[in-house]
Formats: sequence, C-alpha cells, structure tokens
Amino acid sequence: MPAAVLTLHAPLLGAGRPVSTGPVPDAYRGLLARLWPYEMPVQLCRSRFLALLHAAHVLADSTGTLSGDGDRGQAAVLQGLGRASCTSPETTALYLTAAIAAGVIAQRHGLYVLVPCVAANWAEAARLIEAAHALPSPNPEGPPWL
Repeated sequence: MPAAVLTLHAPLLGAGRPVSTGPVPDAYRGLLARLWPYEMPVQLCRSRFLALLHAAHVLADSTGTLSGDGDRGQAAVLQGLGRASCTSPETTALYLTAAIAAGVIAQRHGLYVLVPCVAANWAEAARLIEAAHALPSPNPEGPPWL
C-alpha cells in the first residue's frame, strides 16, 4: 500500500497524518514489534513506556527525527509524546530519559532521534524508572500491624 493511503485516525496523533515511513522508522518499528517487547523487563512492558516508544515512532519523520512545530521545539515533542502515550508531562520526561539511557532514542543538536539498536540497555531504563517511582518508606520493617 502506498504511504499516502496509510493515515492515522486518532485525534491525539493528528487525524490524516501519514504514518512514518523511511529506513529509520521502519527499522525502529520492526524492532518495536518483533524484538524489544520480548527483551524488556516486565515492568517496562506493563507501564506506559512501551506506548511512548510507539508514539515516538509515529511522531517521527522519515529520518527518525522527532521535531516540534515551529518555535516550541522540544516542548511540542514532549507534549505530543505525552498525549499519544497518555502520560503526565513528568512521566513523559522520565520515560524519555529512560529511553535515552536504554539507547533507543538519542538527543542530537537539541532534537530527539530514533535509534534502532538491537542491543538496548533495558536494565538501565528499568532502574531509572524504578528509582524515580521508589518512595522512601517511613518504617523500614514494614507497617506496624504486620
């Protein structure tokens, strides 16, 4: 099917926007569909992290660059990723940092770029997310009723 026929109909991703095609987004989508979910720790698959990676693929251009509209740049990219993955701005920034740590998204010259890497560091991404979500326990032995 020609790329012009494939369009998204989700209002958060932009109705009528063509699906990302090109060598980088195609390789990224292939890894995202066939390899990465099976290599990721369970907590990454069950969180919205995987949804953010899918949203990054959809929002990328044919070279794999996530570029914002006009003057807004990174703020527009973060807002678009957050809306598409249904996460808060803080969680979006955390997941994007984890994706950069895993090596599947890079930041070059102020732009986010998809990196279709076969050997992603999912353990580092999981560690970052767990560290951010870990709350200090007031009682290290557990609750007093146990």
